[in-house]
Amino acid sequence: YYISCGADRIFAQPNTITGSIGVFGLLPNFRNLFTNKFGITFDTANTNKHSDMGSVFRSVSESERLVVQNGVESIYKVFVGRVASGRKMSFAAIDSIGQGRVWSGMDAMNLGLVDQLGGLKDAIKYAAEKLKLTEYKILSLPKQKEPFEELMNELKGQGDEKARTFLKNELGENYSILMTLRKLNTMKGIQARLPFEFIIE
Repeated sequence: YYISCGADRIFAQPNTITGSIGVFGLLPNFRNLFTNKFGITFDTANTNKHSDMGSVFRSVSESERLVVQNGVESIYKVFVGRVASGRKMSFAAIDSIGQGRVWSGMDAMNLGLVDQLGGLKDAIKYAAEKLKLTEYKILSLPKQKEPFEELMNELKGQGDEKARTFLKNELGENYSILMTLRKLNTMKGIQARLPFEFIIE
């Protein structure tokens, strides 16, 4: 909704999940998981007592929690202000329907968050009328693959460079293990293999 709120006109299907005008922050702490489950402990050398704030290996202090809370509230105020400006409503009115809540498209229209019920074709038709276009055509390129389909193609060795780069970034050093396993699955017949793999770069 943040992207939409500055538009001239907002369209939504009656059942579209609309809104979520809210901000939240998470500060996970995995220290107990690593210590209790894996026996791994952590020591740090810091330049000041807050230099590792946000680390997932320790809990935050009360003063750090307040810093994060103030940041979340500051971003929320900006968000509500932008929606209020875009919808020509008061800050209080948007805040009363904001706070992270979501609405159906129908309810959002009744609340003033949406101008018209409809989908992409309705929005394109509206834009064409506003620009006084009598003839136009819609062409969607490139044809997008489903993310799951791309991933499966990459695992089968049929992916493109973009999918390979994504997997390399996600898996890091484990990417070479995946490629080795994939290669092993395609080999036929009896094999004599060493219990390790050489990687020459």
